[in-house]
Amino acid sequence: MPWVPDGRILGRHRRAFGEAWYWGFGERPIGFWSKEFQLAEGRPHLHLLTKGPDSMSDSDYCGFQMLTRLGNRNVRQSGKRNGRWWTPPISQLFGGETATEMLRW
Repeated sequence: MPWVPDGRILGRHRRAFGEAWYWGFGERPIGFWSKEFQLAEGRPHLHLLTKGPDSMSDSDYCGFQMLTRLGNRNVRQSGKRNGRWWTPPISQLFGGETATEMLRW
């Protein structure tokens, strides 16, 4: 069974993400989101563009920037599918304590 079979459940996940962000960082997430549906199966997914929390350190921000640059380079060199496959997830190295807290949620 898919984690998010329809738009209604996706809305619950999005709200839960906002609550976890609030409880983790003490502020509401600020940004934009767009809901899309996969053509083949019709399952929804989100594209999020959010501002980092005010508590994020400069070094954590730089780690997220490094990961973004690495991912973009991997996609340019290997194509979208393989480039994303070879790009590591957020971690202590790529996002520091902010990433660690987000992964804990």
